[in-house]
Amino acid sequence: MAPQDSSQDTEKTERDLFFVMEHATALGFGFLAALLCSMRDIPDDVTLEFTTATVVGFAVGWIAGWLFWRFIRHLAAKGQK
Repeated sequence: MAPQDSSQDTEKTERDLFFVMEHATALGFGFLAALLCSMRDIPDDVTLEFTTATVVGFAVGWIAGWLFWRFIRHLAAKGQK
């Protein structure tokens, strides 16, 4: 197998790092949004209720986290040119 040059290694490493950051942030944002959408009866004592709002909140949080790193990646690529 032929050795890769360092620019290809750097590009692959950067791509893999952004993949991990995008999905980890998206997962965290998704869970946080789902938790906030599940909270009920806050003045007395907090209870969690799984509803469709929980699923929608998770999806919206996931997309927001994913789009954040896509935007950062776009800015980084634009700055390198």
